[in-house]
Amino acid sequence: MKFQHKLSFQRQLTTVLLLSSLLITLFTSMTAYQLAFRRFREMSIQSTQSSSGILHDTVSNYLDQVQLCTTEILTSPQLRAVSAADAGEFSDQLRYLETSIRSQVGLAYTRDVDFSAIHIYLQNGYTYSLNSRRLYADYEACMEDLSHLGLDTRDTYVGTQWDVLTPEGAQTPSLTCIRYLYDTRMNRMGVALFALAPYELDKLFGSLADAQIINREGKILFNRNGNLMGSCVTSPKLLKLISGATGRNTVTYEEYGLESMVSFAPLGNLSTYLVVPNTTYETLLEKNTKTYRQSVLSITLFSLVAAVLLSVLLSRRVSKCIQELLDFIKGAGEDHDTTLRYEGKGNSEYDKIGRSINGLLDNIQSTAALREEEMKINQTLELNLLRAQLNPHLLYNTLDSVLLNLEKHRDENAVNLIANLSQYFQYALSKGQQIIPLEDELKLIQHYINLQRLARHKAFTLCIQIPEELYGTPLPKLTLQPIVENAIIHGVDGYRDDGTITLTSQEEGPFLHLKVSDNGFGIPPEELEQLNQMLDAQPSSAQLHSFGLYGINRTLRQTFGKEYRLHITSQMDVFTCVTVTIPRASQPLQTVPVSEYPGERKTPAADKF
Repeated sequence: MKFQHKLSFQRQLTTVLLLSSLLITLFTSMTAYQLAFRRFREMSIQSTQSSSGILHDTVSNYLDQVQLCTTEILTSPQLRAVSAADAGEFSDQLRYLETSIRSQVGLAYTRDVDFSAIHIYLQNGYTYSLNSRRLYADYEACMEDLSHLGLDTRDTYVGTQWDVLTPEGAQTPSLTCIRYLYDTRMNRMGVALFALAPYELDKLFGSLADAQIINREGKILFNRNGNLMGSCVTSPKLLKLISGATGRNTVTYEEYGLESMVSFAPLGNLSTYLVVPNTTYETLLEKNTKTYRQSVLSITLFSLVAAVLLSVLLSRRVSKCIQELLDFIKGAGEDHDTTLRYEGKGNSEYDKIGRSINGLLDNIQSTAALREEEMKINQTLELNLLRAQLNPHLLYNTLDSVLLNLEKHRDENAVNLIANLSQYFQYALSKGQQIIPLEDELKLIQHYINLQRLARHKAFTLCIQIPEELYGTPLPKLTLQPIVENAIIHGVDGYRDDGTITLTSQEEGPFLHLKVSDNGFGIPPEELEQLNQMLDAQPSSAQLHSFGLYGINRTLRQTFGKEYRLHITSQMDVFTCVTVTIPRASQPLQTVPVSEYPGERKTPAADKF
């Protein structure tokens, strides 16, 4: 009997389905493995970027606080008096200086800035150390060592620098802020070293134990393992990637046969970088690759067994349902179209999956809408908080001056102070209006200048050179007054007693440029460039000493558009000018009626105070 090698149709179909399923399953498994591996890499990059971005903002804000605290110490009148004295003539002023420095250190501690040691070396021979023995014998020895460390010791203006120093008696090195002390003519008078307490930075780094701060040369300025501080980065390829990049970056690189991922970003204009290695990615990649391959193999075998059991009719129906579901997922996933909805025709598992995805898309839409609304609310709260911080400081300072005048029986001065303060707050409140005419803002500035002149006995001069036909121009409340206040505090006060604040205007097409100028100390070029860049940044953070200007610039752009903003120009020892660009008024506003106190007079367009 002849043996028949023919198979039945069912077995043939089963064989064809099995071979087809095998090929499809193997191809799908390989593709899924590659896609999963790529997706895992993308998720790791996103996770690293998120964690490093949060840490970057936190560290940047902390270093800004350090910058602010050290500036307050360097600009203290006691330190400047000792710096300007000849050798042997400052003995009577030393106790006041030590008291002032300890007071400033205590204030810095309330801002979460803890100095483990402070060293001051002046050219006139004076040296001072807090919480540590002297590191150097005198100013020359200190400058010589800083030069050997590679720091900038030129006689010209040098900004803040950072390095690693180990105070005597300390177990671990400290990240140290190095700043030079200058007089009003920008002549160097000395140098100050501010060593930061390591535990403060440890708290900032949190669980990111491998994160570190390095400089451009690859020197490690801080990491939680203090033994590495002062050493250099061991990876030349990583140092090359960092030195050749700008802004925040997350990169993967291969060195010595190993693949690594790292995120890094510059810390302001400090010539330093925050580097965060993604050790989590490397560990999980090595650990889970084998497990994932086994899972893919198991799924492949299961798919083959399941394919054998499928019938032709079921395969057609299942294929059709799967295709519809895949098309829907592709449209919603690749095109990021959250308005798509799956339209199921029954109650099968595929229809349930489609309806579940519909629910997820609904949640995504509602979450996005809620987040956008929360962002708007947060922006409004931030701006309201910024405005609220302006008034209490002026109020209690003025009330202190009123009390002093009353104690010295200067009743007329006290009456004038209270009258100007009342008028100031009436215009500042503006019956709750956020957009006011330019005339009300100018009156607010006039009363503020009167308060400064009466309370502080300064001969400040206010010169308004704005045509009266522009007085009805609308602008956000408290736009010009904080700029005038900033000019007095940072530009004129402490530098000259006859400072002049000038307000002018310039019309250019649809734009109206309002300029606030002073003849004060001016702004160093490096700091001026940093200020103008900060106005358009997304701070981070931001420098606290210029946060008011950032708030005004943000208000202008939110109110009128991105082309309306602030711009700062300056020349050392000559002037500082802040230009406010707003739209030209198509329909002037009416001033808010405010009762005037006896003796107040209307101010002409070019009046002086």
